[in-house]
Amino acid sequence: PIRRRSIKWYVPPEVYPNATYPTYCGGPGYVFSGELATKIYRVAQTLPLINMEDSYVGICLHALGVGVTRSPRGVFNMHRLPYEKCRFSRLV
Repeated sequence: PIRRRSIKWYVPPEVYPNATYPTYCGGPGYVFSGELATKIYRVAQTLPLINMEDSYVGICLHALGVGVTRSPRGVFNMHRLPYEKCRFSRLV
């Protein structure tokens, strides 16, 4: 966490005392089940809020004992892929 008050992403030790954030996903979206989304929502009600959603979701996942995994290679690309039933059936 950034501890300098003049920095936009400052987080005071009283809000998050640990020296580092748990592993978290960065980017415009995450893929997880509806059941996990509900668990994240519930645990988020018990944790102090910080202003960085990526880190905050990682903190929530850590509190739940859920690890972050990488997407299978080639699943989330910025270009269109041809439809392949086997590939798409493993996504969800």
